[in-house]
Amino acid sequence: MKIFSNNMMKGMGSLRDQSGMALGMVMVVVLAVSVLGVALMSSSTMNALETSRYLNSVKAFWLAEAGIQRFDKRAFAGVWSPFTDTSLGGGGIQVAIVSNAVPPYAESVGTVQGDAQRIRVEFQYLALSYQHAIFAANKSGVPWTFTLRGTGNPATVSGHERSGRDVVMGNIYADGDVVLYEQSMISNAPAPNAYHLMGDVEATGRIALSNAASIRGSQYENVMEIPAPDLVVMNYASNNNWNIRREFQNARVTSGNLPVGHPLRNVVVINPSDRSAENSSTPGDDFYFEPMNANNNGATQKEAKTPLALGANQTYYVDGNVWFHNLNVYGFAIDGTATIASTRDIHISDNLKYASTNSLLGLVSLGSYDSAGHLQSGGNVYFGDPEYGTTYTVDAFMFAANDFYYNTSANTPTRQEEPTTGFQVFGNYAAMNQVLVFRDWYTGSSGDRSAWYDPRTNRWLDSLTGTMLSSSQTNTLRHYQMTVKYDERIRNQSTQPPRLPRQQSGVGSLYGGITQWSINP
Repeated sequence: MKIFSNNMMKGMGSLRDQSGMALGMVMVVVLAVSVLGVALMSSSTMNALETSRYLNSVKAFWLAEAGIQRFDKRAFAGVWSPFTDTSLGGGGIQVAIVSNAVPPYAESVGTVQGDAQRIRVEFQYLALSYQHAIFAANKSGVPWTFTLRGTGNPATVSGHERSGRDVVMGNIYADGDVVLYEQSMISNAPAPNAYHLMGDVEATGRIALSNAASIRGSQYENVMEIPAPDLVVMNYASNNNWNIRREFQNARVTSGNLPVGHPLRNVVVINPSDRSAENSSTPGDDFYFEPMNANNNGATQKEAKTPLALGANQTYYVDGNVWFHNLNVYGFAIDGTATIASTRDIHISDNLKYASTNSLLGLVSLGSYDSAGHLQSGGNVYFGDPEYGTTYTVDAFMFAANDFYYNTSANTPTRQEEPTTGFQVFGNYAAMNQVLVFRDWYTGSSGDRSAWYDPRTNRWLDSLTGTMLSSSQTNTLRHYQMTVKYDERIRNQSTQPPRLPRQQSGVGSLYGGITQWSINP
């Protein structure tokens, strides 16, 4: 019995030990499940937070992108101010514009519940046509070659300042061929050249250099056509400060100056009697921009000292021909920022020089159009005077719906006059068609006429008739230097003339579009 009792006691102890072990195991399992549950709950919470943060980040990126799209639209509309919007998608947009950087950029920050995404875009402040010292869109499609030639510096021969190599300081675009001969040169834009225009040449055709000619920048042949600025869509007839014809009509003036007290009395004159020959050489009325009692102020042939105050941010719409041609002066000192648009042609027979670094002039030769929008007449810019040939320097950004010509009569193309010097431009040529500024002259049976060299035939031709020059006529050739210097102030809104022609793809400004994107720079 004793033995039995001891065994029984041992069995009961064993059961208690097993029960304790089971309870411990249960507690361990419960604890493990609890820990796992807490971990799962924590993981779920963290996943939810991560998901929320991810969604906020995506929303913030969408908002930043929306900010860039809004900037792009506003820039095309000519609105350049930064902006903030906190009403979109439970977050906000903040867009900054740094237009004085090189290249300029805009930065959009989208924010949702503390999560921020940033997009930076570089953009072209100006449409491509404004980034060239010479731009020729060649709307006619007629095969065309832009030619530069000449050697050394000009020299005076028989009272004429002849020879000298042609120089373009800035980029060139031509819908055609570009050919450089002798010592002609295309180089970087003048200092400070903040936009690093190195003298690139773009041509839809070929680019050729011979002898010691040089192109400092890059050469791009067979490029795609660059759209030309849209001159007509500007609607200058309504989009102006001054409708010049209407001012004269209201004052009942058909010849001479506006009445005493009129703001433009000292700015423009209509059909002046002392220039009846010039007036009769063109169709319609002729408007001469000049001050009353113009005086040379001691100027020489290459200078422009006669003040001409055009005012700040003024647009002049002229239904007729525009002239800078006074019989008593060599040229005008242009004071102000102004754009002058003509429905016929623009004639620059006198020097135009800026009176200060804050002045800038835009000249737009619109021409006349039919109901379908096709150019019917005009739209040319004429350099030089067919009688006197005194033009030496022109400071302006110029736009021709058709062509540029040199020392050629508008109404009688066969009436030409050899210049007395070469000339220089500070600004640009922008031709919707071609830059036909022939600077080589010869003596033929019809007198002194302009000529050009055709690289396709390797022959000199009369620029008006296309007739090949004889060897004796070729021996009489003389060249007049052309220098074109790009004026980068066109990129500065504080000096930019108002209402310059915008790009066809644009909505209302000179903006050239986005060129590069960066996410969270």
